[in-house]
Amino acid sequence: MSNPYVDMVPQAQTVVESPNQVYVSRIQKDAIQDPKIKDGLDQLFDMGFVDYDINLTLLYKYGGEAGAAAEHLLVHGITGILD
Repeated sequence: MSNPYVDMVPQAQTVVESPNQVYVSRIQKDAIQDPKIKDGLDQLFDMGFVDYDINLTLLYKYGGEAGAAAEHLLVHGITGILD
């Protein structure tokens, strides 16, 4: 026998986003306007550097140069990011 009250409760919709969708949503939410920074964020993600906050910080530190940001991560890791 079914419970009529169960049918009255709205069912929650689960939204599953890929890591890329979450990353892109963050770029949109933060309203990043500088095309060099936006492109750099995409490039770093494609290289496998998926931490948005670290990527953004390094891109601002290195003037939007994704290569320099990637080199920093490969050589130094996350040390010296705020220097």
